[in-house]
Amino acid sequence: MSEERWLELVERLEHRSQSDPRGYRRRVGLLAALGYAYLGLTLAAVAGLSAAVVYFAVTGPALLLKFLIPLGALALVVLRALWIRVDPPEGIPLHRGDAPDLFGLVDELRRKVDGPKVHSVLLDGELNASIVQVPRLGVLGPQRNYLVLGLPLLQALPPDEFSAVLAHELGHLSRSHGRFSAWIYRVRRTWSQLLETLEEKRSWGTFVFRRFFEWYAPYFNAYSFVLARAHEYEADAAAAHAAGHRASGLALANLSVADRYLDESFWPGLYERASREPRPPESAFIPMAQTLRGAGEDAEVLRWLDDALAYEGDPTDTHPPLSRRLAALGLDAGEVSADVAARRNGSAPALSAAQRYLGALEATVAEQLDREWRASVSPAWQQRYVEAERAQRRLAELEQTADPSLEELLERAALVEEYRGGEEALERYGQILAREPEHGLARFAVGRLLLAQGSEEGLDHLERAMASEPEAVLPACEVAYAYLVGQGKREEAERYGVRAEGRIRQIEQAVEERSELDLETGLEPHELPAEVVSSLEGRLAQHDGVARAYLARKRVRHLDDEDPLYVVAVVPSQRWRTLWREAGEEEPSLAERLVEALDLPVSFSVVVPHPRSDLERRLEQIPGSRVYTS
Repeated sequence: MSEERWLELVERLEHRSQSDPRGYRRRVGLLAALGYAYLGLTLAAVAGLSAAVVYFAVTGPALLLKFLIPLGALALVVLRALWIRVDPPEGIPLHRGDAPDLFGLVDELRRKVDGPKVHSVLLDGELNASIVQVPRLGVLGPQRNYLVLGLPLLQALPPDEFSAVLAHELGHLSRSHGRFSAWIYRVRRTWSQLLETLEEKRSWGTFVFRRFFEWYAPYFNAYSFVLARAHEYEADAAAAHAAGHRASGLALANLSVADRYLDESFWPGLYERASREPRPPESAFIPMAQTLRGAGEDAEVLRWLDDALAYEGDPTDTHPPLSRRLAALGLDAGEVSADVAARRNGSAPALSAAQRYLGALEATVAEQLDREWRASVSPAWQQRYVEAERAQRRLAELEQTADPSLEELLERAALVEEYRGGEEALERYGQILAREPEHGLARFAVGRLLLAQGSEEGLDHLERAMASEPEAVLPACEVAYAYLVGQGKREEAERYGVRAEGRIRQIEQAVEERSELDLETGLEPHELPAEVVSSLEGRLAQHDGVARAYLARKRVRHLDDEDPLYVVAVVPSQRWRTLWREAGEEEPSLAERLVEALDLPVSFSVVVPHPRSDLERRLEQIPGSRVYTS
């Protein structure tokens, strides 16, 4: 099911759930039961066939018993397909003796929300918390519950807000906040895990389940989506009941700010050091604790909060947007924003949740996470350092070039921006525009850098970049939108948002049209330069089994002038034999191999005409289409 069809289905189902809530829940329950029924009927069918064979063998020819061998093999395959091992989440195990106060809090919140037993608590390096259920005895067996807590989460929040987050996660499996919703929540994850595992295994024995769940899982996901989003509100209500409405709302807002800080400031600033230092620093998580709760300037924090409150949500995400979650908690978004800003202006509680519930263990966990982080990033970090040294040597060479070409000027400007900053880069991009005023990349760079300095003049440069270079539309709209939202000019920003959406629709239509290529009409002479044709001929000559090849332009409805499409039709030396061999093999086909091997400066598709197709005859009638003959 495509994403577009899925979203259309969800929209129809939302209306149905509103008009008949009880009937809709009943339909979702029946659909959930269908998955279990399919598994049960499959097992019952195999068992029934085996019993029938035994019965007829006892009452008739004993030779019938030999049919038990394939049936037994099938039964074994079925059971093995269901006996799926779902790997537990990764993290540092935490024991009750290590952090008794934390385990005491988990016990207290479990009682308040009537939540499930937590079998294991893990700590990791994410700004997140989750409760993960792992089947013990295959997909239908009992579950083991893992509570995964991110150290940055505990460092970012005070104890009361951390309690609200913890209660929210336990509330997902609460028995008092909707047994049906909790059951649907588990079923959604069960079928998703099953489908993912079946996709990975891809053995012949999983075929009977894989084909069913490839249809069923997206369909059930759409039907249960409405309830899953409602379940997020129920988990928020559980958190409010256990830890208070205000703490729940502040936790949501503070995590939104902390997430932006880590993504836009902390981690980029840390990785930027790779261009100057050959090895990663000894610690990342320890300094994170020192900056996370007070992160961001006042204006920056308010902008981040405004962005989060203005965000209308992802239609495919079960998590509702922040503004709706705060409203459901009965909180005023403006008051919550003011409280968050005030806390980051020096009035934050003295203790973080990490200090309160982990104590001295916080430093031990941070050190272990730092060791794991250094080991994982060291290869890429060192490669980045080597590349930076090479780039700066290249920049020094370009600086000494007496009469640089336009491409060299662009390369120099990009390197100056990366290693010396935007102020000097503006001057270098300006030199390119002095030579070619409508250079799209340079115009876009100047616009982006001017907006970063707070100059609205950058918008004019972005407009000119989009006019001269269609590929600049999406990035230019994104930059303009972010700038205008930051300036509080949301109406102007929305115009760029609408423009970007229109461009995305154009691209999606073009991609869809090119993926379902109709070669019955619209084939024309390619009119490509002779050097391109010569290069193509040379590449084709390197592949054995190619008898003839044709090149033509395929007229398309979407982005035809901007991104013309060409077709390379290849006729194998032994057409029927090639067709027969590729039909029974999992190796890449001739067309797929040529797509990887051919190097054309244009968009193209490779096709191998069927022996009974008249495509070759039609191509022969197009002047200059035959480009290779063995």
